[in-house]
Amino acid sequence: MIKQLFKGECMILRILTIAFLISWVVLPGCSQNTRIPLDFDPRGKIVYIEDLSGKSGLADFNFGDLVILDPETKEKIVLTRDRYYNAHPSWSPNGDKIVFESKRVGSFTDASTQSNLFIYYLKTGEIVRLDKDFKSRFPDIIEREYNQSPAWSNDGSKIAFVNRVGARGRIVVYDIEKDTLEIISDDIFFRKPLRWSSDDKYLTFRQRYSEAAPEEYFHYSLVLLNIQNKNYIEIGDPDIRIEGGCKINGRIFYIGWSPDSPIGFTAVYSYDINKGSSSVYYKSTGMDISDVLSDDINIYFYGTVYLNDNFKYLIDIYRMNLDNYSIEQLTFDGHEKMDMDIFKKIQ
Repeated sequence: MIKQLFKGECMILRILTIAFLISWVVLPGCSQNTRIPLDFDPRGKIVYIEDLSGKSGLADFNFGDLVILDPETKEKIVLTRDRYYNAHPSWSPNGDKIVFESKRVGSFTDASTQSNLFIYYLKTGEIVRLDKDFKSRFPDIIEREYNQSPAWSNDGSKIAFVNRVGARGRIVVYDIEKDTLEIISDDIFFRKPLRWSSDDKYLTFRQRYSEAAPEEYFHYSLVLLNIQNKNYIEIGDPDIRIEGGCKINGRIFYIGWSPDSPIGFTAVYSYDINKGSSSVYYKSTGMDISDVLSDDINIYFYGTVYLNDNFKYLIDIYRMNLDNYSIEQLTFDGHEKMDMDIFKKIQ
């Protein structure tokens, strides 16, 4: 049961609470993890992966750390400082835990090391592996012990993830109370991220566009998958490659990239589910934009500004108001960042 998993490992961290009144500690098996203050309010906070060193760590096999950002105060809380391969953090429904993908089993410097699923406990800084026995308990579902892109449902009852087999994979949903796994979609050419819709009825993810030419290996589309009937909608365009994607209030926001553009990701698109059509929501000028996330009032994205012809750049988080299109820069360090998730409410 997941409740048993949520208790173990790194208990020594609690013993050292009084002795170490600093923001992070070093412990075997726990690395350098942060304990969140008791009065921490997760509402509106963004968790993401950042290269803290500013030396292109994410470009080198995702060697980044978990960071929480307060969009209002611009303050950060650095959760880990271990430079493992970390990716795709996702908030639990009450904001006290974060599930994420990491290569903490085996050599973390080897890009071929398998990815697994872990739970970060904000109150203690403990990190516990979630999928440690999935392959032995569910051999008909977990083909390979390589799991990635976890996403916690908004009601807290399920965690979706991808069990990867080579270049392909299957989407699996873990029911926490029932302690069961269910295959939602099999044999997909999956590309991250995997995200729940705001009503928990759908999952969105990227895949290779079904109508792309054979040589266009990296031409992606966005899929809206109904987890009940397994039907899906593919949002694709022969001239546009798609990045990110999230569904709110009958719309799906995503980033469109034209390969012919002098810069990369150039526009935010809005797909109307009822009409079955897309339109440009925001056109970028002078900035690459990538990924997209929403809290129903704003959308958030990464912006890359080129500094010179040598393609040196800054990568920071921006927020756009859905009503008036006003844009605010939320981070200013220029470090590489990826894989945002925003906490919306407490159940």
